[in-house]
Amino acid sequence: MTTVFSTTAAEPLGAHNPKQCVAVIGYGLIGGSIGLALQATGLARQIRVWDPQEAARQVAAEQLGAGSVADSLQAAVAGADLVLITVPTMAFAAVLQQVLAAAKPSALVSDVASVKGAIMEVLDQLPPEQRARVVPAHPIAGSEQSGASHAKADLFWQRQVIVTPSAGTAAQHVLVIEHFWQALGARVVTMTPQAHDEVFSAVSHLPHLIAFAYLGGLASASTGHDYTAMAGPGFHDFTRIAGANPALWADICVANQQALVRDLEGFKSQIDQLSKALVQGDRSALTAHFAAAKTMRSAYESCVHQRMQAKPN
Repeated sequence: MTTVFSTTAAEPLGAHNPKQCVAVIGYGLIGGSIGLALQATGLARQIRVWDPQEAARQVAAEQLGAGSVADSLQAAVAGADLVLITVPTMAFAAVLQQVLAAAKPSALVSDVASVKGAIMEVLDQLPPEQRARVVPAHPIAGSEQSGASHAKADLFWQRQVIVTPSAGTAAQHVLVIEHFWQALGARVVTMTPQAHDEVFSAVSHLPHLIAFAYLGGLASASTGHDYTAMAGPGFHDFTRIAGANPALWADICVANQQALVRDLEGFKSQIDQLSKALVQGDRSALTAHFAAAKTMRSAYESCVHQRMQAKPN
């Protein structure tokens, strides 16, 4: 870990720097939830959304009203004070280019991508004046369910949002994005992009990879479907995240390849230790390993409980 994180306490967005018009480019689970949250809070005077998929635009019209759905990306962005790019990581570069070409020079731009190294590579290619107004962020509020039909206005309530400014990001713009997410009920944490990718490789990307691998193994076995028909709550809890969008998660894993390969090697080492203990019938080694895991789980549950009891920053 290269950087310590810090939480940010701030005034509500409206008291600091209100954004009169907010554009959301990409209307899936996160984009849809942002739109609904903006509508519910009245944070934006005007909401404009755009998605290349007609089905997503239809959902947006049903949820926000037909007047919020623009005819094109350019129409959604024109005149917007804040543009949120909520597309998959691999699509970010092309969409950002279109957004910067269509947006007014004072518009702020942010994203929701779960891998920041790839985003920074794109931002490194921008002129300083453009890079200064792009503030990367990542709401930790996803689900194995995808699509705007699963969007919720309270999706971000008491969830963490990681803001990962680069050296070229203007500090005053970072504050606006922090205030924006706080106004939607989220807790804002700042990290360097590198630290972000290291953390979420360990606590998000690797767990997904393990769940995919486990169910993939069952799917390839002739008895797999027979076995899963008998599965109980433990199987359900462990495999829930494997119901996530396969293409999206393939992109995430490739984008965070370096950190994820490192963490996967560490996980394989743990599996090797457990395998050795099983072969040797070493009950004490297994018990010690399981006890350490249980302690870690208890610490996590305590952390979540404390976070949920406290007021959002």
